[in-house]
Amino acid sequence: MKQYYRLDKLNAENSVVSNKTFFKYFFQSISYLFAFLVNKASTLFFHPRKIIVVGMEPKTAQLINFFRKNKALGYHFKGFFADETHEHPYHQHHLGVIKEIKDYCQKEKIDEIYLFNTPENQDIIEDLAAFADEHFIYFRLV
Repeated sequence: MKQYYRLDKLNAENSVVSNKTFFKYFFQSISYLFAFLVNKASTLFFHPRKIIVVGMEPKTAQLINFFRKNKALGYHFKGFFADETHEHPYHQHHLGVIKEIKDYCQKEKIDEIYLFNTPENQDIIEDLAAFADEHFIYFRLV
């Protein structure tokens, strides 16, 4: 008889474990559903910020990758401007040379410009900062 008692005790423990597992997956599913709904609501009700990146620094690919993967944060990556595009992983998003930035920003109503702060970019930084200030565009140095 003790064998049957042990089996009943074992089955009772298994049912508790299965209940814990059920609730774990249930709440995990609810959290995924909530994240999905927040993502959809943010893209429907909020204006995504149009963003361009300027330059061909080594970290440009990481910044572009961040903007492309985090669309739920409200970023709409339009492309990047650089005078050279030697073997850049996102060469298909190359929009033109640096001289064309101002026309593109006015035509596409760009909200933010990102530029890597290097000593050789000082002239570009001053020029784009003045342009962004005149046209109410956020200018960010990375």
